Amino acid sequence: MAEDLFDALLVHDTWDDDGYRTMFTLRILTREGWTEVGTVKIGHVAMDSEDVANVLLPERFSRLDSSRWFSVGQDESYYYALSEMPGAVREEVLTALRDIAYDEDSFRLARNQNVTRTSLLRFVKMSTVRGQLQRIARGGARRVNFDIAYEPPLLTAQAARRAPVPRPHGLDAAARRPRTTRAPVEGRHTRSSARAHRALRHRRRIRLMRPAMGIRHCHETDQPQRTVEQG
Repeated sequence: MAEDLFDALLVHDTWDDDGYRTMFTLRILTREGWTEVGTVKIGHVAMDSEDVANVLLPERFSRLDSSRWFSVGQDESYYYALSEMPGAVREEVLTALRDIAYDEDSFRLARNQNVTRTSLLRFVKMSTVRGQLQRIARGGARRVNFDIAYEPPLLTAQAARRAPVPRPHGLDAAARRPRTTRAPVEGRHTRSSARAHRALRHRRRIRLMRPAMGIRHCHETDQPQRTVEQG
């Protein structure tokens, strides 16, 4: 077998896209042996005007007629497999099948065809054809989108105590200052609670002593002396 000489085999699939049967499996024979490239869909302009559902490919051909035929691989692996072929296999196959991701003229011919919208691009977005698939078909690398996240290191207990406490933006110092309540110490009272306790005790004494002073009747000489308790 001469350099870059290969044979390709298209196996027709019975898959039906609303009446269109355009699916094929592409296999290529090189000096390393047969390689299954993947799935490709092939259409032609007569499928709309003549209502022909099946793709009637020539039994053997080197290149399809560029004025009538067009095709597109159904995923990235199809184009990757072609890229890994030796020599100019990728360019020859994509040109022979009038691939719309590889060739601009084929794309312009196919984009307004009903078979393209209904069948060839049923599972492939037009944006993918014009972006990722076109880049790979023409020998470029696949682009991968990914997100980068940052996770800060964990603080030790000592570092956490030293770290400043974040405060809300736009508040004044008084509003940002947290209110603290001193917990009472067991067995002791704060000054305010002590004063309240003495006042309560004083009120209790008055309520207990007033009935004896107001109700009890006696002579002047017998009047009891009022004592004042020291608070």
